[in-house]
Amino acid sequence: MSSAPGGSTAETRSAVGFLIELARALHSFGSPAHRLEAALALMAEKLGLAGQFFSTPTAIFAYLGQGDQQQTVLVRVEPGSVDLARLSTLEEVIGEVAEKRLSAAQAAERVRQALAEPDRWGPSITTLAFGLASAAAACFFGGGWAEIASAGGVLGEITVVVAGAQPRADVEMLVTQVQALTDEGMGVKDACARVIAANPGAPSRRELYDAVLRSRQG
Repeated sequence: MSSAPGGSTAETRSAVGFLIELARALHSFGSPAHRLEAALALMAEKLGLAGQFFSTPTAIFAYLGQGDQQQTVLVRVEPGSVDLARLSTLEEVIGEVAEKRLSAAQAAERVRQALAEPDRWGPSITTLAFGLASAAAACFFGGGWAEIASAGGVLGEITVVVAGAQPRADVEMLVTQVQALTDEGMGVKDACARVIAANPGAPSRRELYDAVLRSRQG
């Protein structure tokens, strides 16, 4: 097992990059802390890295390496809603990496694709699903037809609005994330796209791009 995460080999850098991408994605899609930490620890072991991980609602700490070679990585994140479909995709990626059917670079690309995917279900289907769930709850608690109809219509729509509401991400924090990626050699536009995909409530790519340019001029 490698003790130096920041080693000179491209393979090691690729492994660390994948772990960071995976951490952001798991957190964004609502993975509970204990499962997120266990998944990252497993991936680090399979990729030959010594690693310890600690997840909080707004940050993930990664301790990579051993002894005086240990490196601490802070990944800033925003709380996301649970997305079981995308979590399932990430579980597949984790399994394939564990079985050595995917390299770290290939796995990182799969994670980025999962982050960039549009929602599987549109607002109409989502509203219908929440409405049916609310109606079923009303029936379970002994409501009559009037209560069932009311719950399915009004409460279903309210649930959709509340569930879909996302706090606007802190632009200054996003600019910092973009700058960290560009410092590693990534283009500004690509870095903006990656940061937006990983942060629910982020502004448009143009808004973030302009904010990055303003920060550099200041």
